[in-house]
Amino acid sequence: MGKETGTVTAWNMARAGKKNAEGYGFVQIDGHDDSKQTNLFLYADNIKDSKLRSEAKIFGLKMGTRITFKVEEARSARQSSLATEVEPLRDGSGGGGGGGGGAGGLEVNDVGLPLRAHAEACPNYMTAGACQHGPGCTFNHPSNVGPGMDLTLLNSSGYPLNDGAPTCMFFSKTGICKYGATCFKSHLEGGEGAGGGPG
Repeated sequence: MGKETGTVTAWNMARAGKKNAEGYGFVQIDGHDDSKQTNLFLYADNIKDSKLRSEAKIFGLKMGTRITFKVEEARSARQSSLATEVEPLRDGSGGGGGGGGGAGGLEVNDVGLPLRAHAEACPNYMTAGACQHGPGCTFNHPSNVGPGMDLTLLNSSGYPLNDGAPTCMFFSKTGICKYGATCFKSHLEGGEGAGGGPG
């Protein structure tokens, strides 16, 4: 059986001392609905690509990450099928997929770029208002950002400054915010203001 393509829909970080302590998540197979009945279980140790496996174990996989994988069918009705031999989906790699829309379709902004609320904002889109990867881009392309927007309200990474708001603690620690331009917290340069409000 060939490889399938799909999208990571959720990721749970490892808990020390627990079985499968490397983290696990769920994958929606392209062309299938996003549901418990059809989504696959994904363990970090089933990721074949070493860079992606390290990312999963250390930071967790972002929702919307596109991957290729083989499906290992469940051994009983009480188990879920598994995604195995997982690798990142490279531009132009197969898997059919089809066009947008439909039951498992991806929501897009007014210029046809994907809206991925829990993914990092697309750097190209945030600065130039365009994205070279188009509908296949794994980053978020928020509708409230684009050509003509006052980019002075954003830091150099494209995150909102939101002067006077509590500091985004995740951004202050890692330099990344999964909510991108839609985050309501402050994203000051160089971790300034770290230790501010909860985040």
